[in-house]
Order: sequence, then C-alpha cells, then structure tokens
Amino acid sequence: MKRFYEKHLVPYLLILPAMTLVVVFGLIPVVQNVEISLHKWNFVTQKTYVAFKNYKDLFTSYSLFPKVIKNTFFYALLKIPPTIILSLSLALLLTKGVFGQNVFRGLFFVPWIVPTVNIAFLWMYILEPEYGLVNFLLGKLGILGPGWFYSVNWALPALGLISIWKGIGYFSVLYIGGLQNIPQEMYEVAEIDGAGPLKKLVYITLPLLSSTTLFVLVILVIETITEFDLPAVLTDGGPANSTNLLVYYIYQRAFNAFQGGSAAAISTVTLVMLLIFTISQFRLSTKWVHYEI
Repeated sequence: MKRFYEKHLVPYLLILPAMTLVVVFGLIPVVQNVEISLHKWNFVTQKTYVAFKNYKDLFTSYSLFPKVIKNTFFYALLKIPPTIILSLSLALLLTKGVFGQNVFRGLFFVPWIVPTVNIAFLWMYILEPEYGLVNFLLGKLGILGPGWFYSVNWALPALGLISIWKGIGYFSVLYIGGLQNIPQEMYEVAEIDGAGPLKKLVYITLPLLSSTTLFVLVILVIETITEFDLPAVLTDGGPANSTNLLVYYIYQRAFNAFQGGSAAAISTVTLVMLLIFTISQFRLSTKWVHYEI
C-alpha cells in the first residue's frame, strides 16, 4: 500500500497546486470564452444563443477580420525574421570578448524591462513627422522623412521597428546562453580541419543553436499575434485600420462595439491559430532542431 501511494499518488499530489492554477486560470476561461462565442451578448442584456453566427460574420463583407489577419501576418513578417537575425548577430558579437561586453549586454537588455507604454511614448516623439529625431536626421541627408504613424504605408513598419528594437536585447540573451553551452573543443577541431568562420557558423553554431531558435520563434509568434500595447497607444489601429492587429481588434469588438460574442469568437480563432502553429512547429522541428551535440 505504501509503495502504491508513493508511486501513483505522490506525483499527482505534487503537481496538484500547479494544475489547479492551470485549470482555474487557463482551462475554465477558455471553455467560458467558447461558450460566449456562441451567443450574442453586449455585457448588459441576457445572452442570446446564435450558434456559429459570430464565426460566420467574421468573414462577411462588412467585417474587418480578414484585413486584421492580413495586417497581423504582415506584421509578423516585418518583425520575426529581423528580430531573430539581429538577436543572433548581437549575441555572436557579445561573446567574442568585446571590451565592456557585460555593460553592453545590460544596455541592450534595458528596453525589454521598460514598460511598453513608456517605450511607445518615447518613439512617438522620435518618429514625429515634423520635429522627430529620425526625420530631422533624414532631412540633414536630403531625404524627406515619411509620416510614420500618420501614413497608411509606414505605420505598421514603424510598429515593427519599435518592437524589434525592444526585443533584440532579450532574445540575444537567450542566444548568448545557447552559445555558452557549445563546447569550444568543437571549434578547435573544426579549425584543425581547416574550417573558416563561415563554415563554423553554418555547420556548428547554427545547428547547435537550433533548439534556442525554435524557442525564440515560438515566443516571437505568440508575442506578435497577441500584440496590443503599441497599436493601442500609438495608432488606435489606424490610419484606415492599417495597424489593427488581432488582439486590438478583439478589444475594439468587446469594449468599443460591445459585441462580446464576436470578440469571444475572434479570441477562439486566435487561440486555434496559435495552437496550430505551435504544434506544427514542434512537429517540423524534428527535421531541423538538434538537441544533442
């Protein structure tokens, strides 16, 4: 009886507190969200069951949902590849014995711990079309700066630029940790075999950092799809809904239009998208991620 207790009951008792939090703050809200998505509800009157009408309405001609999906996809393309490339490049630079590299690591990490709202107000002045620092410097070079947050074509790239600047310090720290776990003997053996810096990067560094890259990729996708602070503070989803991203659109449907069922439907679709991407990435990772040296 004692052995049965230790083998079958103790492990579940140990994870019970964590699983309770997951169920209460994770699973139950998801189930409630799906239930709300099947109703028409303005947060005041009684909920009215409408089945899948809220989901169908997302793809009608008057719905912004397809445009929001397109904006979010384009935003991901603008943000994710440059963030990975710049973070890895910065990590490689800060592990080469650069003078004061620990100071630089701290400086690059600071934007990550500063609240996004503060970052947004800072960049609001830097990218101000008439008096901002960026357009001032461009003017000195004879280049007419764009309208940034006031331009349909430049508002979303401006948000991507800010998000990249804020995130590269954090993700470079993750890459630095991965680089420090690569045995130096592998580089020494490669040098004996005549491998140059490029070959060592391609055949040693990148493969052995693939697990870190997978983690960075998944975190970046989740962060991108759930982006809210920057469009809320800087653009209000405009101009002409060019920076209206998924989570901000959920907010608009819920607290501007008071369409709780529609907002819940968008939340459910967003959750399904994240699940599909995450699961597919872990399935595909078997082909390019190496966990062993």
